Amino acid sequence: VVTHLPMIASRASHHLALRKGGSGSRTVVRVELVSGKEREQEIARMLMGTSRSDSAMAAARDLLDSP
Repeated sequence: VVTHLPMIASRASHHLALRKGGSGSRTVVRVELVSGKEREQEIARMLMGTSRSDSAMAAARDLLDSP
């Protein structure tokens, strides 16, 4: 499943993050497997955008820890 919804992403058994950047006149997309603390940060980013507040991190932990 491809999703922008942190509630769906937190339920996945594996989490892949797409990173888009530029290289000259070309757009480069990387796919990265995220896990552990990095996954928690990615879920928090999906919840709150670029700002990583304590409340976003707590919400991400709650999503990842819920059964």
